[in-house]
Amino acid sequence: MKPKYRSRRNSGGFLFLLPSLLGIGCFYLLPFLLIVGWSFLEDPFKKTFVGFQNYTNLLYNAAFRLAMKNTLAFLGSAVVSALVLSLALALALRALVPRSRLLRAVLLFPLTVPVVTVVLLSALLLDWYGVVNGLRGLLRLASVDWLDGIHARRSMLLLYLWKHCGLYALLFLSALETVPVEEREAAALDGAGKARTFLHIELPHLLPSFLFVSLVCLFFGFRFFREIVLLEGRYPTPSLYMLQHFMRNVFAVLDYQKLCAAAVLLFGLAALALGLPAALLRRRSGGVEFLSLTAGGIGAGNGKHPALAAVFIVLLLLPGLVPTLVTLVHSLAPEAELGARYTRILKQIGFQDGPVKLLLVPQGLTLAPYRELLAGSPLLASFGRSLLYTLPALMVQLPVAVCAAWGFSRLRGKGRDALLLLYLVLLLLPWEVTLVPNFLVARFLGFLETPWAVWLPSVFSPLPVYLLTKELQRLPAELREAAALDGAGSLRTLTQVLLPNLGPALAAVLLLDFIDLWNAVELPRTLLRRPELQPLSVTLASISPEDPLGPIFAASFLYMLPPLLLFALLFGRKAKR
Repeated sequence: MKPKYRSRRNSGGFLFLLPSLLGIGCFYLLPFLLIVGWSFLEDPFKKTFVGFQNYTNLLYNAAFRLAMKNTLAFLGSAVVSALVLSLALALALRALVPRSRLLRAVLLFPLTVPVVTVVLLSALLLDWYGVVNGLRGLLRLASVDWLDGIHARRSMLLLYLWKHCGLYALLFLSALETVPVEEREAAALDGAGKARTFLHIELPHLLPSFLFVSLVCLFFGFRFFREIVLLEGRYPTPSLYMLQHFMRNVFAVLDYQKLCAAAVLLFGLAALALGLPAALLRRRSGGVEFLSLTAGGIGAGNGKHPALAAVFIVLLLLPGLVPTLVTLVHSLAPEAELGARYTRILKQIGFQDGPVKLLLVPQGLTLAPYRELLAGSPLLASFGRSLLYTLPALMVQLPVAVCAAWGFSRLRGKGRDALLLLYLVLLLLPWEVTLVPNFLVARFLGFLETPWAVWLPSVFSPLPVYLLTKELQRLPAELREAAALDGAGSLRTLTQVLLPNLGPALAAVLLLDFIDLWNAVELPRTLLRRPELQPLSVTLASISPEDPLGPIFAASFLYMLPPLLLFALLFGRKAKR
């Protein structure tokens, strides 16, 4: 490429990338640079330089060391378990299920279950007097405290795998499609069986893909802190005390020195964990493998076992369908029946006649909880605020991300790779890393306690930019060349040529973004401190044991509907094709 053309192309790319860069700089990078500077001061107000003293004090802090150990242990076990389980699931799906776009929808369905619904049902299942211990009692097994001690970490790990392994299996299925057919055929001609073909042909092709799946595992692993803090509270059992707990607690007491030093150390760990594998893969294969959420039809079975394939798909559908149906049943049950079963668990009363039995068939059905909800319940107002905080941010976020992705795809050189890696590192950092600076930025701009405090950081999220950039890179270069021959400019090429080919990718990114914004807890809880400003995700997470259960379950089911409707809208039509 001629230097003059490359310079013009890079300039055009930066114009498309500029809105996202400004937002990332204002709400992610600049706040982080502020806390890097503060980490070397006695505090942000006295401005006394103390060097590495804050880091030394932090490393000697017992709570920080416990949080670091637990975070690394949980993330490590989550990544390894998810990689093994999702790859096994992908191989089983490829062997049993014929090619079908329906399968993609089934695999993503558990992600649509809202966090608060997962937490509420998990408490009923895993409490000492919960359903799981009731089943163990029927088998004459001793009860287990699933939410305390080492069992608590295992419970959270299973909950994480239940919700996310379908997505990771989808990524591995798309990776298996990239293995050259010629190599498989050559192995078959040499008499290699399926196991030998996988070990010697397919697995070497999959090795670079493990990095990307690991990155996605880390992203959702950090996000899974929502479930942990909602189930366990600010001071959980020691085996689940995470870095996010530590940072939120030191923020609560305004201990800026510890908070800033912990944020910088966490950033360094994330950059190291990403940078080293990426550099090794780039040296070995010229780039980091990316797996598409939407490439091709999923599955490759020969259709010889339709009954087994049907059973397999039903089993995959149950993890998302069962919580939905259970929530619906509970929302139609009489208040007296719900109170008789669950009040003691929710009130944490130490005496119970025996384990509760999950309500599957109410003695009578009633719409009273919905009538109470619609009659002006505060939960209904919180639902409206959830829509207010999610939909406008999403409507702006997607165009900004599309333009930024198009800008990245036009850039050339090492600067682009460095910028994209920065987006990825910022994406993986927990929101608690920039907790204090974002609070100060919102207060400086006058947006504290207003919807703008939630909208602006959400609009410039790195997640859709990174995913759409990689999807654009997957599109054939012939599309752009044909558009250039027809005299199409950058904007016309993007809107009329490339976007029509990004439909499935936009649908997947839109769903993931909506779920992330819809389940937001940390951002509104910190920047919208008054209860009357909180969305339903925070309100349901803060319910009192004295509140009636019927409207709570009704609000939980109502809260499930927008993700489910969006899921059906985006994937239902594609599943029929």
